[in-house]
This record gives sequence, C-alpha cells and structure tokens, in this order.
Amino acid sequence: MRIALCQLKTPNFEFKEELDKTTSFYEIEGRRIDALDYVVGRLEESKFPKETLVVLPECVPGISGMDNIGKLKQFAKSRGLYVQAGIYQKIPGKAKAYNSSVLIDPKGNISGIYHKMYLQKEEWQSHIEPGDKPELFEVEQDGEKYTIGPFICQDLGSNMPGDETPIRKRDENGIPILESVYNEADVFVVQSASLVGLSDKGKPFHEHWAELLERMVEKYEKPIVYVNCADRGGRSKVLIPENGKAKIVRELSADIEEISLFEI
Repeated sequence: MRIALCQLKTPNFEFKEELDKTTSFYEIEGRRIDALDYVVGRLEESKFPKETLVVLPECVPGISGMDNIGKLKQFAKSRGLYVQAGIYQKIPGKAKAYNSSVLIDPKGNISGIYHKMYLQKEEWQSHIEPGDKPELFEVEQDGEKYTIGPFICQDLGSNMPGDETPIRKRDENGIPILESVYNEADVFVVQSASLVGLSDKGKPFHEHWAELLERMVEKYEKPIVYVNCADRGGRSKVLIPENGKAKIVRELSADIEEISLFEI
C-alpha cells in the first residue's frame, strides 16, 4: 500500500459565530495566505504514483464548509490520488463544527468522513462537538482493497485507561469507542496537531505518544501511519508489527515540513 506522509505546519484559524465564514490561513513574510492554497501548492510540488493515499495532519485545510475543500478535490482528481485531510465541518442548524477526517477519492468525491470522538479541553471550550461513532475508510490500489481506521489525535490517548492500549467498549457517557476499527482495519491512520509540552506522565509528548503507538501496533498487530504538524513536534512516522514488536520503518524530522512516500 502506497502512502505519502505530509508533515506540514499548523495554519492559523479565525473561529467565528458564523462558522460558514470561519477561515484558516498562514502568515508568510507578512502576507496572509489561504490554507488550502498553501497546502495544495506543497502537494503539487511532489510526484505521487496514481492511487497513492496522501495523508495530511489534523485540520491542515481547517475550514468549516464541506464545499470549501474544492481545491483538494480537484487536486485528487487531476492526479488520481486519495487524499485524507482534516477539516472543521459545520453542523447544520448549530453554531458548532466537527473536527473531521475526510477521505477524497481519485474521482474527486468525498468517500468517507469521520468525526473526532474524544475532544481536548480547548475544543470543548470552542465551537467543536464530538462525533459519536467510529468509521472505516476504503481505498483501492492496483486492484487491491484496503481498509483504513482513522483516528484524530486525542482519540488515541483518551482511550488508554491506566496508560494501557485502548480496549474499553464505551466511555463514561455511553459513547462507543473505536474498538470495531481495531479489529476491521488493515492499517490505522492517526492525524494530529497538538503534541507539544509534557504529557500527564511528565514525559515530552512525542516520547509518550511514541510509546502509545508502539503498544497499539504490538496489541493489534497492524501498521500505524502517524502524521503530526511540523510546528507541533513533528516526528511523523510509520510503524509495522514485526516478530511481536513494533518497528519504525519511516520517521520524519521534528520541526520542518516534509513529504515522504513509502509502501507498507
């Protein structure tokens, strides 16, 4: 399976009560650049084989309306690629949005969408609402079909009671966790944008997170593709199970933008 890790910077966001007008942008050399223009520009510079899954970090496009990701849809269609991107999707009839992972297929259509279930404190305090169920994405490469289990950042960490591999069936609110994803997926994809500072274990987040990823690979014996933002600690990586252990087969740098193509 061909996958491209796209470790990009976190855009700036303007959250407004009118979420349809919420924007995301980069400040570059004193100029304000639309986040999708920036992201698609970076992707256009890379040569991907057809049907490659291109994975972006959590909320890099970062806009509230599904119609606003037209540039990514056009890019996916023109290059024959799958693109898994993070967006804020407005909830109809509410002044709220989901933090979502969206799969765009090689025809430029949205073929899957997952809403982050386990929010961080900052998300609860803003305009974000949690999803209520796991999802699976389907991709096809060279006539072979693959199933992806999507996770968004804290989905992984918050499900680890006692810092163990997640396996609870429901949380304290009765919301089902992502157990079905563990069993049915061929590969896990974790999109993140927040791992800075120290974890509640007193370790740098990147160290603590690496341990959680390794534990999950060893428990479920499935690969994990982890993509984090360059300016949030980076270190995007790919882990595979090998002889009962987790093996890192690709790891990017801590704090620079990189795009790396690999196969698992």
